[in-house]
Amino acid sequence: SFGSKELYLNTTEGYTDGANEFSVTSTVIDLNSSHFGSNASGSTYVAYCFAEVEGYSKFGSYSGGDGVFVYLGFKPALLITKGTVGIRNWNIHDSTRSTYNVVDDLIHPNLPNSESVSGSSSFDFVSNGFVQRGGNISGAGETVIFAAFAEAPTNNLFGGQANAR
Repeated sequence: SFGSKELYLNTTEGYTDGANEFSVTSTVIDLNSSHFGSNASGSTYVAYCFAEVEGYSKFGSYSGGDGVFVYLGFKPALLITKGTVGIRNWNIHDSTRSTYNVVDDLIHPNLPNSESVSGSSSFDFVSNGFVQRGGNISGAGETVIFAAFAEAPTNNLFGGQANAR
């Protein structure tokens, strides 16, 4: 868990400590008015909040490096990653644009350009997780955060078994 750490979707910066800016519980995100001043009240903010659904989605972090395997319990269709140290782009990889391994078609949401192809920012999507390929995602041992969504969920949103095709 990153606790009160924060990352911005429009930058390449690593995570920063947001402890003085906000507090988070399971139901409320409270902005600290002494930090935000008059902007805390009456301004519009966007927060992306996710909860894991077994067999459908998983969120977390791993110690990065070329060849590192991350177990998800499902084959990913969409993978969002960001190295948390230094200058790292956000990376969005998916199985629709890259239909076989190596999955190297990607989007950097923090950059103004459209999708790109980069063999140094790539993954292998396997039946139960993913494998980092190349070093542009992170250096060896660097913490990488991820959000992954399943290609074919093993469970439906209500916890039951998903239907076959």
